[in-house]
Order: sequence, then C-alpha cells, then structure tokens
Amino acid sequence: MIQNKKNLLWPYWKDFLKVKRHCRFIAYGTLINKHSIGKTIDRASLEGLAIAFGVRRVFKFALMDENYREQGGLYERSAEHNHCATLNLLHTGNLQDKVNGVLFSIKPDDIGALAQREYGYDIVPIEYEQANEKGSAYMFIARKESRAMGHRVLDNILPNESALTTCLTGAATYGKAFLDIWIASCYLADGTPLMENRYYKNFVEDVLKTL
Repeated sequence: MIQNKKNLLWPYWKDFLKVKRHCRFIAYGTLINKHSIGKTIDRASLEGLAIAFGVRRVFKFALMDENYREQGGLYERSAEHNHCATLNLLHTGNLQDKVNGVLFSIKPDDIGALAQREYGYDIVPIEYEQANEKGSAYMFIARKESRAMGHRVLDNILPNESALTTCLTGAATYGKAFLDIWIASCYLADGTPLMENRYYKNFVEDVLKTL
C-alpha cells in the first residue's frame, strides 16, 4: 500500500479518505469495544478479526482532562498521577511484530465522525491477515513529531486502569483466544510487556474475574 506520506498525516487524511468509496481500519485499543465504537460511528461495518503486521501495541499516549468522566469523557481518573496512558501504536515495520484487532470499514460520510474521535492522530497503512485472506488497512498512530499531539506521546507514563478495563472488556467479547493474544501483545511505554509488571498483571487478572 504505497501512499503519499502527507496524505497519512493529520489533518490531511480526512480529505484523502473522503474521496474513497470505503475505508478499512483495524481497531487495536479502546475502539475494539463495541460500545465505544458505537458511540462514535454507529454505522461502522465490523468485518471480523484480523492480525496486523509490523506494529506493536503500546501504552504510550497520555489522556487529557477532557478524556475523564468529570469533564465529560469516557474514563475514570486514576489515583496515581502517572497512570494516564491509553494505547498507541509503534510502527516497527518488522513482520515479527503483530497485534490482533478488529477490522471495520466505514463510508466516506462517516470519516468526519471518526476524525473527531481520533483528532490529531496520523494513520499508517498496514498489511493484515484474516482467516486465509490478506489485505491492507489503516491504523491510527500518535507520533512524537506530531504538532497536534506529540507532547502526549510520553515514555514515563503507565496505563490508565479505566482505559485498560475498557480494552479488556472489548477484547473479551471476541472470545478467550482473542483476549489472550490481545493481552500478550500489549507493551508498556518503556518497552516491557504489560504482564511483566506485577501491578498490572494483578489488575488484569482481577478484571478478568469480573468478565
């Protein structure tokens, strides 16, 4: 999938995608939660599960005040100040790096609603595999060099428990195998696997008991 790089950057991808007949994306974080995506794009067409190659799932994007419920957002504020990360994408280009997610498509008329939710994000083209089929789609990524949100891509933050719970709840709706792969492919901002952190390992296990 060869693209003009500028077309993949915010805000240019909005106009770039609006001229396409339909656009495929792979949701890898909170957007995999059907309730979460339904709040944003109720006409999104879910096209099943997929594996995206050349990317890592990493908790490396800081929530802002407006993302918390007391400000009208979706998430609960953590008692720990630095527990403010939600998921981001690391584009490595290494096919050994892969994440599972949910493939969905939207029509050009819905690009505006998606862009409003994913304000400031760039998009990155990836190759995916689904059952015995292969294809191309886009994923959202926040880069440090982004003018709109580079200041929120931090190395010293940890997952926000509410955002992590939203992701786990969403992943669980696709079955245990999907959930297990999802958890195993999550990394912290410092590059270590999520489940190697004792606090988050215990937290994840406690959440899973409620699902």
